[in-house]
Amino acid sequence: VGYGEISRKQHLPMIESLDMLELAAIVDPVLVNETGPSGKVNIYPNLEEAFLATNTTKEADGSIVVITCPPEFAQDYAAQALSSGSSVFMEKPPGFDCQRLTHLEDIARKLELTLFTGYHSAYSPQMNNAKAWISNHKPLQKILVTWNESIRRWHPNFEHSWIIDGKFGVLDILFNPMTMIDELLGAGSLSKFELDRNKSSLVIPKNWNGPISGATTLTSSGSQKCDIIANFTWDLPDNEQDVWAITFESYSGQKMELRDGGGTLFIDGVDVERGLACDIDILRPEYERLYHRFVELMNSKACEVRTSPLRVMLSIIESSKNIVGQHY
Repeated sequence: VGYGEISRKQHLPMIESLDMLELAAIVDPVLVNETGPSGKVNIYPNLEEAFLATNTTKEADGSIVVITCPPEFAQDYAAQALSSGSSVFMEKPPGFDCQRLTHLEDIARKLELTLFTGYHSAYSPQMNNAKAWISNHKPLQKILVTWNESIRRWHPNFEHSWIIDGKFGVLDILFNPMTMIDELLGAGSLSKFELDRNKSSLVIPKNWNGPISGATTLTSSGSQKCDIIANFTWDLPDNEQDVWAITFESYSGQKMELRDGGGTLFIDGVDVERGLACDIDILRPEYERLYHRFVELMNSKACEVRTSPLRVMLSIIESSKNIVGQHY
């Protein structure tokens, strides 16, 4: 559901590469007149028509709906899919409502279906190595996030897309490092951090509903304080290189840095492990891990729903100082 850039460059090639899955239909009300991949799969305006055309019923075992549409519609599609007997894979962001997301999980469990919030960054290549370093260098004193990219490079037609009208804006990409931090510190760990309102701001262009850039600080509770300090923008000049980096610093001053969205690992400034650079045209290895995890969950009729990154984003939206930016 949703036939945008990520669907075309990551999800569809991954589905086609796995013998365990077969693409039956695409749903996109905007692109319904387009032809699907290789001209073999039709695009439908809604789930009802897609289910009807593919004979997908509640009795059909193993049917899946992968939701990659804008977050405004994601939870409605998930509810409809679950009620129709399909398991659901939700690309991030999984909507705007944490309470409803938890309710959808309850529904999936009662129906013995799978609901999976597929945060791809949690499966980045260097995550296991990063976890090992953190386990040996706790407690952490500081986590620095720099997530800067050019929206014109990654979303060349953003003027006519969900981005300008969307609530999240640039926070869409901040989900990635926050999910990685949540995974590395232990699933749900972000719930232990509180937003520092005095150190959080968002720049919202005059013609946008959401932010294009911002900065935020989150502080953990407990005796040994840890700050997450994040700076992020979609307004990177086209001639500058994208930066997707997280630096973890221990109380003893040792540092571990993940770059390239988790593809490269540095320890105390030394390049220890190098993986793929971020490129939307490269089939990312984390998506293969995501789909294998999803199939594992389906086979055991289990759910995996992560709400902490969404709670953080909603807190940033609700409590940050808003700065009106120029028309963009």
